[in-house]
Amino acid sequence: MSGLALLAVTGVLLYGLRASFIVPAGRLTIPAGLERLLEHARPAVLAALLVSVIVGGPGTGFDPAAVVVAAVAMVAASRLSFLATTVVGLATIGLLALA
Repeated sequence: MSGLALLAVTGVLLYGLRASFIVPAGRLTIPAGLERLLEHARPAVLAALLVSVIVGGPGTGFDPAAVVVAAVAMVAASRLSFLATTVVGLATIGLLALA
């Protein structure tokens, strides 16, 4: 199988996997308590990313410059996250903050 065909098949499978969760969820109502908890998901994910930069992986050392860059991006993305109504918008804000 060529690389392009493999990429296309993988893309279709991933799209189907995502749709299998999103389409049925459109008919569901989320309880108010869960909605309040989900409001904290964005800052929690950004904090987890910052911690992973600070701690690093196996064989990596502590890099203060990477911590500063990640912290600035996290603060900028959390302050501007109200502008983002989609995950793509939030990712764009985070990437622009890193640039």
